[in-house]
Amino acid sequence: MFVALVTAALGAEPALDLSRAVTMNSAASMGMGSAGMGFASGSRGLFFHPAAPSVRPVEARGPWGVLVTLNVSAFLRHSGIEAEELGLHESSWVGLTVNTAVALRYRNGGGGVAYSTLLQGSDGRWITTTEGHAVGSWAIPAWKAVFGAGSRIADAEIETPDGRRYYRGQGLQTGFVLVDLVPDWNLAVCWRERIEAPAVSGALADVPELAVMPWELGFGAAWMGGSPAFVLAQRPMRAALDLQLEGPVEGGLAVESVTLGEELERGGTVSLSPRAGVELEVIPEHLRVRAGSWLEPDRTGLARGRIHGTGGLETRLFELPGPGGSRWPVSLSLAFDRAGGYTHLKWLALGLWRSGVVGVPYGVQGPEPGMKNSSPL
Repeated sequence: MFVALVTAALGAEPALDLSRAVTMNSAASMGMGSAGMGFASGSRGLFFHPAAPSVRPVEARGPWGVLVTLNVSAFLRHSGIEAEELGLHESSWVGLTVNTAVALRYRNGGGGVAYSTLLQGSDGRWITTTEGHAVGSWAIPAWKAVFGAGSRIADAEIETPDGRRYYRGQGLQTGFVLVDLVPDWNLAVCWRERIEAPAVSGALADVPELAVMPWELGFGAAWMGGSPAFVLAQRPMRAALDLQLEGPVEGGLAVESVTLGEELERGGTVSLSPRAGVELEVIPEHLRVRAGSWLEPDRTGLARGRIHGTGGLETRLFELPGPGGSRWPVSLSLAFDRAGGYTHLKWLALGLWRSGVVGVPYGVQGPEPGMKNSSPL
């Protein structure tokens, strides 16, 4: 019934708005207010920038590199405040996210794949959303620039007591990172086109025939340097500031329309989300802490946007033997994201311990950004 009401009210065929329906993010970025596009490198960076495979971590001084990342996270969301404002019944639902990525680099060429899936719902009504990236990238040493492009896939599956419905679509993404544009500063831009994912199988009454992941345009600036004396003098430190825009979805309905079983219009206008965060290595080569904040914009036009507070830590666990006598230090990261009525805990993220400093493209001679604060693997 609510699909018919939305069609009549908005004059557009209803569609599920999948913006932010998948939490495709690393634990490091989540702890820093979901910012860090300017640090996007290797497998961690694949979650939010297609140039990441060819953005060389400063420790990776050889001609090739292979990086793998795994994140598992969970969240609890309560609609009590929003229910009062929007006239919905008060409800809580849970979610589980799995993110994994693999990135390969040889000299200045690279490629990689990333995959994220999110399961959320309650009371027998569930929606699973999946996002996948497959990209290629290339660095141009003379420009200190890295370019990337590839495909982005969006899938969704709705399950209710009445049946199931599947959606699938794909789009393009592209972007670039300027490394050490001025000493210790990076700039990044990323564009992802709108994905329309029609229902490809299954049948459910009063559920839209289309799911849409809106276009995204992101800008990022990142700084890599030493901490000031009033914090902890001469500790490696990073800071990031991102700005994320998401396009409209005409006739859009929130994913919560499925999980709550009630109409909630969403995505009628372009939304803007500023994000900022910092990271400080408290115990050199063993422990770093992160903090940040970001604005979750209101895409319903009926409620308030929410300011999120984030934080996290990363600790070095042990080393694995690598080729040529190298050592690969493994780290464990924890992160949280907290706002009114919402708690997201990324409770497991395994990867390689790295300084997080981005190096200039392979073959560029001269000093590296932040080298005084990093050490080789």
